[in-house]
Amino acid sequence: MIAWLAAFVWTLLLEYPIDAAVLGRFRQRWWEPLWWTFVVNVATHPLFSWWVLVRLPTPSSVLTAEFVIACTEGAILAFWLRRRFAPYRAFLASFLANAVSYLVGGALFSALGE
Repeated sequence: MIAWLAAFVWTLLLEYPIDAAVLGRFRQRWWEPLWWTFVVNVATHPLFSWWVLVRLPTPSSVLTAEFVIACTEGAILAFWLRRRFAPYRAFLASFLANAVSYLVGGALFSALGE
């Protein structure tokens, strides 16, 4: 559980600045990008952790899961923010955030020898 929580916090720390940069100018309150980052990751991170890291930890399954998660998170953001801006911004934020999270997380995972 502690390993999952650490991975979740790292994911939030890595993805929040990207969400804030891409979605930031469309927010109405300062904390909205942080809220969006938290909510979409609460929706996807547990399933990712269980499926990919416990059941099928191959590089192709991780990459496939990241793609599905980026699509899911982008759809959630696009639905919530549909009145504020074009949906492509939600998908852009989601794909960039997940790409950075994937690359940095993979580097950290490798550096720790896991």
